[in-house]
Amino acid sequence: DLGDFSGCADAAALLTRLLGGALRTGAAGINILIHGPPGTGKTEFARSLAAAAGAGLFSVGEADEDGMEPNRWDRINALQLAHRVLAGRGDSMLLFDEMEDLIGDARPGAGDWFSHREGSKIWVNRLLESNAVPVIWTTNAVGNIDPAILRRMSFVLPFDLPTVATGQ
Repeated sequence: DLGDFSGCADAAALLTRLLGGALRTGAAGINILIHGPPGTGKTEFARSLAAAAGAGLFSVGEADEDGMEPNRWDRINALQLAHRVLAGRGDSMLLFDEMEDLIGDARPGAGDWFSHREGSKIWVNRLLESNAVPVIWTTNAVGNIDPAILRRMSFVLPFDLPTVATGQ
């Protein structure tokens, strides 16, 4: 449960209230980004956060229709379908683990340019602004995410490797 994540107790309390309120009111465009190195507990924190907010958490796009590795569009289609199915229920959130799949191979270039951007930037922005169900996103590499996407996050939570004291 959230008590296992003592290093981010204040953020957990805030996010529980934010997500609970979003579920009660049907607020659109609620996005939480959790970022940090692999193995830091981002996905487990997302599960605990959803439970604390009184919601079921549904992972989207982890396999294609044949149970194989999904591509970017498989994952986006799964996300959109989940929004259509769960909209208005007030008891569900979505987990898009590994946000890198949404942004493709985009990465900062020289100056303020991003290179290797896949798809439409405006389309992704509108997707984030209008999602009908709160989404928790995880990523290992926040530096690859365009600032325009980061601005559309309701909250960005950095996760670091746990301390020795945390593991005891």
